Amino acid sequence: MRRLTVVTMALAAAGFAAALAIQPAAAAEPKCGLANGQKATGEPIVLGSITGRTGPTDFSSSSEAAGAYFKCINDNGGINGRPIEFTI
Repeated sequence: MRRLTVVTMALAAAGFAAALAIQPAAAAEPKCGLANGQKATGEPIVLGSITGRTGPTDFSSSSEAAGAYFKCINDNGGINGRPIEFTI
């Protein structure tokens, strides 16, 4: 029984070490838009979101997250060179 515990702990430690080794690759530069590092120009693509901020629950964080992603897209070339104009 003790041997099984030692083997289980060793496998868990190896898995944890592998997860830590992979993490820096996942935290690399954002890849959104054309990933060219240039701001998008051209005719904007208009998108909007209707979000509840009052009542029992505030759902505004999903729209704010989408806005942050669209900003990343716009800062990195947009969609085929076109920026996204996002309105909440």
